[in-house]
Amino acid sequence: MTGEVLVDALNVRAGPGTQCEVVGKLSEGETFTLAGVSADGTWGVLVGRQARWVSLEYVQLDSELGALDDRPALDPGHGVAGKVD
Repeated sequence: MTGEVLVDALNVRAGPGTQCEVVGKLSEGETFTLAGVSADGTWGVLVGRQARWVSLEYVQLDSELGALDDRPALDPGHGVAGKVD
């Protein structure tokens, strides 16, 4: 699943939450690919060598989150949590 940033600057974080360290930024119009989503479906983890998370509130996805139903939901630090509902 791919997405596009809808805001001027989107924080990329080390984990799924505003309390997590900002490790980068994506600019409006930039596209990305998701490797999975948080168990609650509000954060997406970017494809790459390290887990990097973005809030899904500020992006346009190319399909519904249901498209990730066959992929495991990610639970940082605890492995796979299950599937996205």
